[in-house]
Amino acid sequence: MSVSRRSFIHKSIAAGTLFPLFSMDFKKHSYNLKERNKDENYWKKVADMYHQNVKFINLESGYFSPSPESVKDYWVNFVNEINESPSYYMRTRQTEMREKVREKLASYAGIQTDELVLTRNTTESMNIIIQGIKLDKGDEILRTN
Repeated sequence: MSVSRRSFIHKSIAAGTLFPLFSMDFKKHSYNLKERNKDENYWKKVADMYHQNVKFINLESGYFSPSPESVKDYWVNFVNEINESPSYYMRTRQTEMREKVREKLASYAGIQTDELVLTRNTTESMNIIIQGIKLDKGDEILRTN
């Protein structure tokens, strides 16, 4: 299946922003934010999703933005679960969960699972490329920040 670069980039960006939510239980924290009437009540619902310091107004969210409480709670519970049995998680669940994420991302991007590599960070990704991937004419590298 052929995927345009533009389509792949758009889907990658969208998928990347949702990455932590792939296995989240949304039923517990359900909000209807598709209301047409975006009045003060609507924006109060949005604001209530976040724990906010009333003495600070975050006007710069391009670098780092807070997560909604439901995402933060999920993440903390997930870290606690790993810490309760780290060896078990690292030897069993980690690989299984990572492969499920790869399958979902590949499906979303319209590519095969073996065409997608998940790395821990940009430095690791760049080192893999620099240190050994043989690039042929026409091969492309996608880098985002």
